[in-house]
Formats: sequence, structure tokens, C-alpha cells
Amino acid sequence: MIERISKNRKRIIITAKDYSLLTIGAIFMAINFNVFMSPTQIAPGGIGGIVLILTRYLRLSEGTLFLILQAIMIAIGFRHLGRFQFLVRVIYVSVLYSLGVDFLKPWLPAAGITNDLLLNSVYGGIVGGIGSGLIFLGRSSGAGTNVISRAIQMRTGIPISQLYIYIDGAIIVLLGFFFGWDRALYGMMML
Repeated sequence: MIERISKNRKRIIITAKDYSLLTIGAIFMAINFNVFMSPTQIAPGGIGGIVLILTRYLRLSEGTLFLILQAIMIAIGFRHLGRFQFLVRVIYVSVLYSLGVDFLKPWLPAAGITNDLLLNSVYGGIVGGIGSGLIFLGRSSGAGTNVISRAIQMRTGIPISQLYIYIDGAIIVLLGFFFGWDRALYGMMML
């Protein structure tokens, strides 16, 4: 009986730690998008890059577009996300990140913190990397292009690392067409 109570307590502590990491990671990602990516139209591919393109043509907030695109990714990759707990964590991160993009926007500098594209690329990569790392430490992922990469990898056997490069590279090329090739090159640095 005591063993069972201690196992449950340990599980609760681990879950609380994981969700703390997921929350902080999603906030870092939302700050990264609002401070470094959106003002400069630089993205390392991914859903963020697609959102930057779509916001030029659709009258939806960036957070709403994130939520829609991440829901599509979850629906496509549902079979490949694994256990129910992982799926719940992915949905949690997706919703928190999407809400964070819109909710934090009024409290962050609209023009970013610098006009220097190189600094935005470097620090955007660092802040985004910290956010992603915390999310991975919390045993989850964002519902982004990594879900599509995983689904393709399971069907084709192509290494997931190569698929990340192909998919994010294609999105960066699209960003180059829409925002200029200098932005695409800075996006590659952010990757």
C-alpha cells in the first residue's frame, strides 16, 4: 500500500515537472516568434514560417493560424504520435504556444528588440532552441513539421533528420520568394 502511494506521488511529481517544462518551453517559443521572427519575417522553416506567409493574406491572428496549422499536423500525424500521454502533451504545447503568441504580443516590443537581422537570427535561434529543448525535456514536441517528418519517416524509412532539413528547407525557400532571399538566408542561420 505504501509502495503504491509513493509510486503515485512520484508519478505526480514527474508529471508536474514535465508540464512545468512544457509551459516554460511554449512561452519561450511564443516570445521567440513575437520578438525575433514576426517583426523581421525570418523563420527557420516550420509552422512559424508558414504562419508568416499566411498572415500576409489571411485576416487571422498569428496565434489562430498556429492553432489551425498545429491541429492539422496533429490530425495528420495522429497515428504516429504514440501513446495517449504524449498526444495530450503535444496538444497542451500547441494550445499554449498558439495562445501565447497572441496573448504575449501586447506586452512585447512590436518591432522586436533590434533591427539587426543577424542578431535576430542568432538570438531567435537561441531562444527557439531553449524553448524546443525544454519541450523535449518535458517529453513532448510541438505539433509542427516534426509530426509530418515522423509520419513520412515511418512510411519511407528516410531518416527523420533528413526529412527535417527537406521540409524546413522548402519552407525557407518559400519565405525567400515572399520576403526576400536575405530573409531566407537568415532563416537558415536560425535553423
